[in-house]
Amino acid sequence: MADFDIHLDEENEFRFSVTTEGTDATAEVYSRLVIDEGRMSISFPGSNTADGEVSVTVPPLIKILSEGVYSTRLEVIVDDRIFIPIEMDASFKQSMKVMAEAIVKPRRIAPSVTVTSVKRSTASSLAANIRKMQEQTGAPPKSRSQKPKKKTKVTADNAELRELLRKVIKK
Repeated sequence: MADFDIHLDEENEFRFSVTTEGTDATAEVYSRLVIDEGRMSISFPGSNTADGEVSVTVPPLIKILSEGVYSTRLEVIVDDRIFIPIEMDASFKQSMKVMAEAIVKPRRIAPSVTVTSVKRSTASSLAANIRKMQEQTGAPPKSRSQKPKKKTKVTADNAELRELLRKVIKK
């Protein structure tokens, strides 16, 4: 279990309250934060703030360290002596990120074939079908002497219709 978290891909600032006793006013006091990776140690200088704290800024370390727990310590250097007032474990991890990537796949549409059977009717089979329908519906049969009137389909475009209307209106 780590004492605190450090984000690898962001700048982190840490503040420590440090007091030195038994030194004279002319003593030089420096502070630094040291991270032990095992094969190497990385140190970051601290600066004294107006309210008597030590501020340490840790830049993004994503290209230097991998995620994990590392031993960390604050070193205070007074003249030529090193003091370690605090040691802790820090958990280095990447900030939470959500990433999405669009994957476009062409949709394969299978060709479809539709077959319709067209049946030609002869006059005798057409008459037989009409008789069957009349028997099923109970309609009286029509006499053969009456022939149905043929409907003619007339198609005309707008120009022809206008010309016809002009002729009718002139008469």
